[in-house]
Amino acid sequence: MSTNASSVQGSGLLQAPFHYADGERETRMNLLLQHLQVGERVVILEGDPGSGRTHLLHRILTRKDHGLQTHAVTVEPEVTFTEILLGMLEQFQHAEPTASAPNRIRDYAAERITGMLRAGESPVLAVDDADRLEPAMLDNLLAFREEARIASGRTLSLLLIGSHRLALQVAERDTEKRQSNPVAVSLHGLEPAATREFIRQALEADGDTAGHLLASLDIDAVHASSGGRPGAILQAARKQLAGGGEKPRPKKTASRSRPKTRRTLPAWLQLRGPKRSVAVVAAAASGLLVTLFALAWQLGDAPEPATVAQSLEVDPASAKGPSPGERLVVDVPVIDLDAEPPATAPETGEEPPVDLSGALPLFSHSEAAETDLTALAETRPQPDESADDAGESGETAAEDASPLQRALAEGQAWREDQSSDDWTVQLVGGRSPDNLRSWMESHNGAVDAYMLVTEWDGGDWYVVVTGADASESDARERLAELPDEVRQGGEWVRQLSDFQ
Repeated sequence: MSTNASSVQGSGLLQAPFHYADGERETRMNLLLQHLQVGERVVILEGDPGSGRTHLLHRILTRKDHGLQTHAVTVEPEVTFTEILLGMLEQFQHAEPTASAPNRIRDYAAERITGMLRAGESPVLAVDDADRLEPAMLDNLLAFREEARIASGRTLSLLLIGSHRLALQVAERDTEKRQSNPVAVSLHGLEPAATREFIRQALEADGDTAGHLLASLDIDAVHASSGGRPGAILQAARKQLAGGGEKPRPKKTASRSRPKTRRTLPAWLQLRGPKRSVAVVAAAASGLLVTLFALAWQLGDAPEPATVAQSLEVDPASAKGPSPGERLVVDVPVIDLDAEPPATAPETGEEPPVDLSGALPLFSHSEAAETDLTALAETRPQPDESADDAGESGETAAEDASPLQRALAEGQAWREDQSSDDWTVQLVGGRSPDNLRSWMESHNGAVDAYMLVTEWDGGDWYVVVTGADASESDARERLAELPDEVRQGGEWVRQLSDFQ
């Protein structure tokens, strides 16, 4: 049995003390404290392994506002009752006994504890994992408690932490000793809301005040796999952060983000369902309006009917139909209707003659016309095909220049420089790379960290690692030397081949 109080401190998610968000559990804890302050009855804290009973003991040890002076021991084999008494005297800052005989040490300890009770102090002896107590050891504890009560009129508070079977064993011995029956306080699993609050406070105690790690956890999956037991909650959360725990449940709501689509179709054709139908109708209506507007514009700029008729007049005697296989060529001049008439034009009311020698035929199969039209087409400004490429390269450069892309690139470069057989220490992991990058920035300077991406549960999984060692033992030694603010646990030593 170890007399070191630190041995019973709960190994929280990030080595943080347990805080209760469950109202029922908080009530049970206050009831437990009241029984310990009175000290009339042996108090049994019942709960299965992982139910949070050790965390509750840790809270009692760390709190100072309840007026209790608690010495905690954890049952271990081959430890005597005398060693428990010596540890209790040391915890309560009493001088060591000069005698070495077990009986003399017992009398000395009883005298010091009796003095504390008479002075109004409230000493407590807490035994964790008390199911492992031998019957003789349990008898010694109950007898010592009774001796202190007879000598001082008050009773040494005894807290035994174990399963429901422990209460029956103590009740049987209490009956033989004619003491009052023990009182049992049971612990139940946390509710989902209390589970989230428990993990949040544990993470905040370690410095994750922004909640990045909490956001990467599926609280419902953690609660379902742990049954709400704090110890099991911590294990499930650690496994999920490391990427090896229970797979997160799929979300019922559709994702708001759409996968990036190559620009092979217009944006309105990439829609689905009714939205696409509305977009098609809107696009068709827009095209029709543009066509009508262009037609109206051409009609507004056309020459007067009389002018057109005059320009198309031909000699009926010389007119003849086109030869078979030959197209009819109609020379339509380009007329500037806005030009002022010549100053010497007679005012006869007739239109002045028009010089058609320089007119360009609009429809012709002649080689000259084809040459002119080709030249005209070549003089038109051509669309800049490099614009899209420039835009795409600009977007790629912008993405490459982002902090997240730089972090991933640095991690990939570091990964390629290492051997797949090397071992590394994983610090955190999650679905959101932005959260992990923020975590890296908040711990900048504490350790050299790199972000890697791998695949898990059908999607990308991002991890932050540090260092590379040739063997697993070397990596675990380096893990033990990491700062407390970034340490997560020895089970997070992984081989680089795990990150493909």
